[in-house]
Amino acid sequence: MNGQCNGLPLPGAPDCGGVGVPSVVVTVTDQDGVTLPAATLAFTINGGQPFFTFCQGDCEAFSMAFNAVGDFDITVSAAGRLTEFRTVMVKSLDECRPETQSLTIALSPNDTVAVLAGAWETVNLFGRSILRFGAGGEIIGAILFDRTIAGDGNFYVSYNGRPIRGVPGQPVASAFAQEPIRIGDRFDFSTQTLGFPVGFQNAAMSANGLTLVGSLNGLPPGTPVVYSRLSNIPAPLLDP
Repeated sequence: MNGQCNGLPLPGAPDCGGVGVPSVVVTVTDQDGVTLPAATLAFTINGGQPFFTFCQGDCEAFSMAFNAVGDFDITVSAAGRLTEFRTVMVKSLDECRPETQSLTIALSPNDTVAVLAGAWETVNLFGRSILRFGAGGEIIGAILFDRTIAGDGNFYVSYNGRPIRGVPGQPVASAFAQEPIRIGDRFDFSTQTLGFPVGFQNAAMSANGLTLVGSLNGLPPGTPVVYSRLSNIPAPLLDP
């Protein structure tokens, strides 16, 4: 469920005639205090149902709940950074107004391979492909687009015994690959799958965690391969 970020009260909050008073205002920064351009925030109130929202463009003084009081358990995450957790109590000034709590939450860089978690897309000399990595950075699966005349023309690949949903009526290929590694700020995941080179070598991630630029085994030397992080994992790469 989405958090209410438009001035309307959360379910169960008092109706204050359409006047929205923020319960919690959050600024999300990097380790040097520079405001991040995007982050995802999740919170519960008094251990109830979770709400999810996000700031995009600027995470300075972001209001993530209105007209609600109680104990807020807050989770803040951003691409390429370690997740942070906070708990804050919001008291009531009167029957309609919470006592707004302001927080500044600094997210440190994630220096592990887990920063790859999610889905990444590339188009190179061998065609379009999407890779999915798990929460620990482990390789889960891939879609190799337009590589066969069967079915919808795509190969769906499950790596290292980790099943994916695939597409109804089409087989899911099983493959083995060495897990991704990280040395300093460089990432390596390179394998051959169904006769095609897949992955990246000596790849650098952009500061915002949204792009990987490296090379691919099988491409001419010096030819870059660019991967873009997707905002959602494609359905065929989800868990069954």
